[in-house]
Amino acid sequence: MQEKDANDCKHPYLHVQCKHSKKNAMITEWYKAKEKTKASGKIPVLALGLENRPGFWIMCHSSDLLAVAEIRKRVKA
Repeated sequence: MQEKDANDCKHPYLHVQCKHSKKNAMITEWYKAKEKTKASGKIPVLALGLENRPGFWIMCHSSDLLAVAEIRKRVKA
């Protein structure tokens, strides 16, 4: 039996927490990165990490997620 959790979305594999706000520093940084990609046509992606902590988070816009996953698949192969 699967344990219940506080998902904001019903999903069999992901625990999703939805957060909405008028302003967010990381989203502001993403928009800055997007501005810088206009000439190249590249997909803006942020890698977010914490000092002295292993790993990092990848942030991309939901409309770019499939393209980023495809690129990752091609690079991994």
